[in-house]
Amino acid sequence: MQELTAGKSKDIYRRLLIIISLTVYIIVLMNNYRVAYTPGEAGGNYPTFVFILSFFLALLPSLWLPASISRPSQLMYWVLYLLIVVPASTIPIYVLSMEPERLILLPVSLVAAFALFGLIYTVPAIRLPHIKTGSLLFWVLVGGIILVLFFMVISSFGLPGGLPGLSAIYDVRSEYSESLKGMPGHISLAVRWLLYIFNPLLIAYGLTKRRIFLLGLGLLGQLYIYSVSGFKSALFFIFMVLGFLLAMKMKPGSFGLLITNGLNLLVIGSIMISYLFNNDKPWHIFVRRLLFVTGTNTGYYYDYFTSHPFVFMSSNRILGYLVDYVKPYELSTPFLIAQEYRGQLFSANANFWADAFANYGFYGLFIYTVALMLLMYLYDGLCEGKNIYLCSLLLAGPTFALCNSSLFTAFIGHGGFWVFVIAFLLPKNKLDCSEQRWSPDEFSKGP
Repeated sequence: MQELTAGKSKDIYRRLLIIISLTVYIIVLMNNYRVAYTPGEAGGNYPTFVFILSFFLALLPSLWLPASISRPSQLMYWVLYLLIVVPASTIPIYVLSMEPERLILLPVSLVAAFALFGLIYTVPAIRLPHIKTGSLLFWVLVGGIILVLFFMVISSFGLPGGLPGLSAIYDVRSEYSESLKGMPGHISLAVRWLLYIFNPLLIAYGLTKRRIFLLGLGLLGQLYIYSVSGFKSALFFIFMVLGFLLAMKMKPGSFGLLITNGLNLLVIGSIMISYLFNNDKPWHIFVRRLLFVTGTNTGYYYDYFTSHPFVFMSSNRILGYLVDYVKPYELSTPFLIAQEYRGQLFSANANFWADAFANYGFYGLFIYTVALMLLMYLYDGLCEGKNIYLCSLLLAGPTFALCNSSLFTAFIGHGGFWVFVIAFLLPKNKLDCSEQRWSPDEFSKGP
């Protein structure tokens, strides 16, 4: 009885720490946006109750977010909350000018969709059939795919003379875009699949299995993709995978608390560096680009498509058939939003929920959420009995893609479908629980 009481007290204490940490995160984010932008750039002319309601709606999921990782998709669940739900529920109130009752429907619908996603964790993961594969067969199959992809990319771009500095990456990215115009479409796919899936796989496998050779190949692969494309995300993935693994291994029961406070340190540290040393590069990367752009662009998508026709997936080769492929706009959605709100022609990507609203409105938010739920429920089933660290880290790329693109783009263009293939082929985990430094009882607890 005393052990049960102590366990409940520990769970309550952990939940309070999560709530406090997320409160700090949301307050810092909202306040920094308010002071970083002038009244001409940010709205915010709403009654105080709108700001308070937005804050509490963004904080509400802290009551049910899983404290630990018991299924791989819970890593995705946490990241989607921190990088989409929070900024998209709070930042638009500083950007948009519309009726408060219409504005508040955005965070309400996002939090409702997020809560719907979380229902899969109330149902045990399904056990799916699997084929018996050893490490040798796995790497013959997966390694063959990686070699083919690298052969395609290297034969198209060659070997770089060195790594470009951060100040030169936009020139490199421009050259990369120009080069792609004269190449087959599958070259771009190969670059993105290596960037989002296969290089992170090598890094994650090398870290979790202590295979230095594979870790080195993954790191070199990401540096190569960075050098030819100028994608900063190639570098970001390296630190993201390492950070997630440290959070899972340091204190398995406090994964959510650790990544929240890790993000708090990153955000607050970037702000302090900007103020104290007059160096705003970290702030532009980790606060403005990672969080503020997500919030503002989601607000723009919501504002535009509450008063204009939806897109209805008219450009999609399959679902576009439902509307006879009739496009309501000449420009694609990201370029349309950039032209409308920024007066410039560039790709104002948001995230998969913003894209869902652009296509089908509020119905789209829940249709896309259910689709993602089913995909993640399938993925969790494929990962049953396999290394939870590796299966969780495999989702880092697709999760980041969902934060910056549509559901279809994340799982097709950025190669998210490959994680299902890899999870299916992945050998069963031979380590016992003590070697993996977690307790089955600890991970079977609910939020």
